[in-house]
Amino acid sequence: MQVEPTEGDVLVLDEASFEASVAEHEALLVMFHAPWCGHCKKLMPEFKKAATALLADTSGKARLAMVDATEEKDLAKR
Repeated sequence: MQVEPTEGDVLVLDEASFEASVAEHEALLVMFHAPWCGHCKKLMPEFKKAATALLADTSGKARLAMVDATEEKDLAKR
């Protein structure tokens, strides 16, 4: 089991951790975001709340994750 960095209960993925996280979790919803994006900024507090609720309800089988698409351009293109 790989330990990904988190922001609250949201996994923070990059090129090195993405495939392993997809394989590890039964369900994984990934938000590709840009830190400067107004819509992303507005969504993030609710996304974090949902991640906490999902983690508690599924005992870690389903997770929410995010990828900074400005830093992980190749991953975002895939």
